[in-house]
Amino acid sequence: MRDAADNVTAELLELEVKRRPGRPRKAGAMTNAERQAAYRARLKADGISTYARPGVPDLVHRHADADELEELRAELESAKAELAEAHETIDELNDELIELRKAAKEDQALIKRLQRGLSGSIQACNEMQRELEAKPNSVTPRVVTKNIPESEWPFPGEPSAR
Repeated sequence: MRDAADNVTAELLELEVKRRPGRPRKAGAMTNAERQAAYRARLKADGISTYARPGVPDLVHRHADADELEELRAELESAKAELAEAHETIDELNDELIELRKAAKEDQALIKRLQRGLSGSIQACNEMQRELEAKPNSVTPRVVTKNIPESEWPFPGEPSAR
């Protein structure tokens, strides 16, 4: 409002407050955090824990099943001990396997050396046999045996029982 005698001052514009887009808020509307807190309070009143996923039993926050929880913890500890023993056994077996593989490699190397030596010996024997067969006047004469009738048995110095 201005004075009626004032000709210098401009008329004040009545500014309208613009409304926000969308539906206007109700007076008692809750925020998302307030709604979530109310939901959790309702679940807690019903005895349902919000820490567990649906379909998974909540063993940590149920006080009625403390004995079951202790049993499960004991079972877990025994399983951990058993697993540690199994790992130790695996480590021992791996060490033994490494030693056996080393021994097998050494044995294979020995077998190869013996085979090479044996093949050389076989070749030398074959050469000697060829040389002996090639000589007409060999050290060992060819013996022709004749059939001796049984009447001439026993030879002197042999037992007479036959």
